[in-house]
Amino acid sequence: MKILLLIRSLTYGGAERQLVNLATGSQEQGRDVRVAVFYRGGHLQQELEEAGVTVLWLGKRSRWNIMGPLLRFVTLVKATRPAVVYSWMPLANIVATLTKPFLPGKTRVVWGVRASNMDLNRYNW
Repeated sequence: MKILLLIRSLTYGGAERQLVNLATGSQEQGRDVRVAVFYRGGHLQQELEEAGVTVLWLGKRSRWNIMGPLLRFVTLVKATRPAVVYSWMPLANIVATLTKPFLPGKTRVVWGVRASNMDLNRYNW
């Protein structure tokens, strides 16, 4: 089974840690797992790569850089044809939903809603 996980970044955080655990565990069980990430780098990227999980950067460079990463995501999904796109947190959930009409017919979109009561002004979208 091909699984494509979509997340904003791979910096330290609870949701990011859960994604890494799911991706590496699924990879160990023989699933084809890839992680698409909007922002390059992050402390957890190396851990994924060491476990054999492919990390794909969507080229997002700033808050207002939207269309390029969105189109790259659609192209990536069409090329990899995953059974499941599992998005993590608000930005990824919105992108996965907006691109659903362009995804291969049987591709399922799953939202991962993880949040705490935090001040969103402290974060760059």
